[in-house]
Amino acid sequence: MISSENFLKDSNTINFLKLRGGYGELGSTSGFDNFGYLSTVNFGNTVFGQTNAGQQVTSRASSLFSDTTTWERIITKEIGLDFRLFNNSIFGSIDLYQKDNEDMLISLVYPDILGTTAPLTNSGSLETKGWEAQLGWNGNIGDLEISVSANMSDSRNEITSYEGADSFVPGLNLIDSSDNIADLVVEGRPINSFYLYETDGFFANQAEVDAYYATYSGGILADQGASAGLVPGDTRIVDTNEDGVIDTDDVTFQGDSSPHYVYGFNLNLKYKNWDFSSFFQGALQQYIVRTGYFSAPFQAVWQNQSASWLGKTWTQENPNSEFPRLSTQGGAGGWNYVNNDFMRQNNKYVRLKSLIVGYNFKDLKIANRPINNLRIYFSGNDLFELTKVKDGYDPESAAGANNNTYPFMRTWALGVKVSL
Repeated sequence: MISSENFLKDSNTINFLKLRGGYGELGSTSGFDNFGYLSTVNFGNTVFGQTNAGQQVTSRASSLFSDTTTWERIITKEIGLDFRLFNNSIFGSIDLYQKDNEDMLISLVYPDILGTTAPLTNSGSLETKGWEAQLGWNGNIGDLEISVSANMSDSRNEITSYEGADSFVPGLNLIDSSDNIADLVVEGRPINSFYLYETDGFFANQAEVDAYYATYSGGILADQGASAGLVPGDTRIVDTNEDGVIDTDDVTFQGDSSPHYVYGFNLNLKYKNWDFSSFFQGALQQYIVRTGYFSAPFQAVWQNQSASWLGKTWTQENPNSEFPRLSTQGGAGGWNYVNNDFMRQNNKYVRLKSLIVGYNFKDLKIANRPINNLRIYFSGNDLFELTKVKDGYDPESAAGANNNTYPFMRTWALGVKVSL
C-alpha cells in the first residue's frame, strides 16, 4: 500500500495508491480423457473367410498413447495499480497480465497410414498478453450528483510453438472445432486466424479478363469459357506468392476473430428526487467473415438475399461498385465473394445495454396511511446500438448465417415500487 507510506500519508492529492502483483502456476488436463494414458481395445465383428464366410469377432486399438504425456502448465503473471485522487473524486485501476500455456496437450498431425487416433502430447505453447484499465469520477454540481466511469481491455495471443503447425485453409481457422481440423494453426500467429485472398478490384472489360488468363492458370481458377469462367465484373484475385497459379497458397493472414478493445461506460445521475443510470458496452475491433448462406449472394436459390448487396454490385453502369457482379452460378459466386479480403467486416459497435430513469415521491399519505417512498421508473435493455456491421446482423451474434439463433430482442418496462 504505497499511500500508507509516510511521504503520502497527508497527501490531499493521492488518497489511495496500491500496487498489486501476482504469479501462479496451474496444472491442466484439458481435453484429456479419463483413460487417455491407455490404449483401450474396442471389439466388433466383420465377415471373414472365403468359404462358409461368417461374422467373426474383431478387436482393435482405439488409439495410441504416449508414456511421456504429463500436465499442461498454465503460468499466470500480473501486475496492477489501484488509485483514488483528489478527495476520492477520481478513481481507477490499471492491470497488465500474461498467461503462458506451456506443454500444451495437442494432437499432432500424422500420416493417414497411422490407422488410428493419435495421442495427445505436450507439443505446443501459447502466449497471451493483455491489459485492463478503468477511470472514473464522482462529484457534485449543485444538487446534481454525478458518477461516471469507463473501462477498456484487450488481449492478444500467439502460438509460440506447435509441432507441425503449418497448415491452414482459406477463411477462419478455428481450433478445437468440428468445422475444421484441430491443428489449423501457424507458429507466430494467433489462434482463430483469418487467411483470405487479397483482391485488386474487378475486371472492367474482356481485355482485362483475357490478360488475366494469359498470366495465370490452375488452382481455383475456372477455365475460360466455362460456366464459372471469369467475365467483366468478376473479382481480380492477387497471386501473392507469384507462382503463376491462383490457389489456396495465395491466402494471407488477415487478423483474428477475437474481440479487441472491449469497453464499457457507466453514467449515473441524481437530482433531488430524480435518478438516472445507463450502461454502454462495445468493441472497437472484431473481424468477422460471414459464412453459410450469406457468404455470397445466391448461395442457395431458395434463400432470401441480404439487402447489403442492393445497388452495390458491379454493372456496366456502376463500374466503381463496392462488390463484384451478381451471379446465380455457384462457382462464380464463390470466386467473387467467398473468403476474399473485402468480405471481412470490422464488427465495431456500441450498444446501450441498460437505461433506468426514476422519480421518488417521499413521505406520502394515502387514506391516512403513511408511505415511506413511492418510486415510478422506466427501464430498458438493449435499446439501441451503432454498428459497422453491413449486412443487418446483430454485432453480438455469431458469424455463421446458418445458425439457429433466437431473434434479438429489446425490452422496456414501466414500474411502480412502494415502500411502506
